[in-house]
This record gives sequence, C-alpha cells and structure tokens, in this order.
Amino acid sequence: ALLPDNSVAKGAAIYADLRQSMATGETPRVKIGAVTARALGMLGTNVTTGKKVNAVVLPKDTRRPVNIRRILKTHQDNQQNLLVQLIEGESANPDECIDLGKCVVDNLPPNLPAKTPISLIFHYDVNGRLSVEAQIDDSKKRTPVPIVRTGDLENVDLFRWREWVETVMLCSGM
Repeated sequence: ALLPDNSVAKGAAIYADLRQSMATGETPRVKIGAVTARALGMLGTNVTTGKKVNAVVLPKDTRRPVNIRRILKTHQDNQQNLLVQLIEGESANPDECIDLGKCVVDNLPPNLPAKTPISLIFHYDVNGRLSVEAQIDDSKKRTPVPIVRTGDLENVDLFRWREWVETVMLCSGM
C-alpha cells in the first residue's frame, strides 16, 4: 500500500516534537502506542457463494497488546484436528493478502460431535509477536497452537537482514 504524500513528513514532525519534549523535560503533546500494522485474518469460505474469503480477526491499527477470541466449530463427528490458514491484509479477497502460515489444533478429544465449538485465542504482544491458543469451550484448559509459517526466511537471510538493520540503526544514530 502506498502512503499518502505527507505521511512521512507528519511522522517526522511527531518524532521531532517527542524528541524536543524529552530534551526539555516537558510532557509530550502526543502519546504513541503500539498498533498492528496490518489486519490479521483467517482463510474462510463464503457459505452463499462457496468462494474463499479473508475473515478478518484483528483489524489494522488495533492497539497492542491484544487478545482476540474467535469460535470455530468442528465439521464432522469425531474430528481429530482443526486447520486454520492465517493471512495478513485488509482485502476480502485472500489472493490479495499475504499467506502467514497454518495453525493446526491437533489431538481433539475423541468422539466430539460435529459443530463442537473450539475457541482460538489470538494474542499480539506489545512487540508484535503473534501466538495462538485453543480451548474447547466447556473446559478451562488452553493449549498453545504453533504457527507453521509458510514464508520463513533461512538462517542466512535472517543474519543478513539483522546486519542490515544494525547498520541502518548505527548510521541513523539510533
């Protein structure tokens, strides 16, 4: 997404005002909080059309930290697991979103009837890290659900990216 022409200038002005306030010991006029940069969604199916859709779980610009609960239901009797495809983006069309990975709720209790509610709790911490837990609604037990990322960087790529970030931070005096 392209930023409006003046968004960089506005950000620089806010940052300059914050730095000035800090230097003079004044209370800043602006309060800055952590927010989500993009929407988090689940790949779903429109029951009317049968087409795949982005079911937004967490809208863009939601304050962090945040916990969001969504209830899904099993499709059949004795279902063993539940697969959730996570995507990032605001578009209703999942083809215009970024594939983040899959969550698989494994080892569901045996003999669950179809349409058993299963809660997924999405937690974004203040640093922007996403974690997911599952809970069968009639129990209090929450189980962590790993996110299997589809576009993970290799270790070499991560090392190069970290070097680049450190260089930028050194050059900018951060």
